[in-house]
Amino acid sequence: MSFFITLVENSDASRRAIETSPKVHSMMQKGLPLAEYRAFLRDLYHIVWHFCPIMATAAARCDDRLRNIRYELYERIEEEKGHENWVLEDIGAVGGEVARASTAAPSAPVQAMI
Repeated sequence: MSFFITLVENSDASRRAIETSPKVHSMMQKGLPLAEYRAFLRDLYHIVWHFCPIMATAAARCDDRLRNIRYELYERIEEEKGHENWVLEDIGAVGGEVARASTAAPSAPVQAMI
């Protein structure tokens, strides 16, 4: 079985729990107020900005037994490069402060995740 299928199967219950949380359900059905959406995008910027370095760190920790995963991570890094700029464009499109988004610290939960 592929790593991806194993990951999906092992994380299915957690994904379903997130999808059924009241906040996520409300967001999917009604959307977010503009201020909350801007805050979401500011946090998303930091998540996306750190994504490639995190994958590079993970790849560096894969020994030769995990070479397929290491190579998969290298491919994903190439695909994801620059996506943080898309988030900055979205922030600007909804009237957010682009310069502040890239210089201000993310929320505490996102800092902890990163």
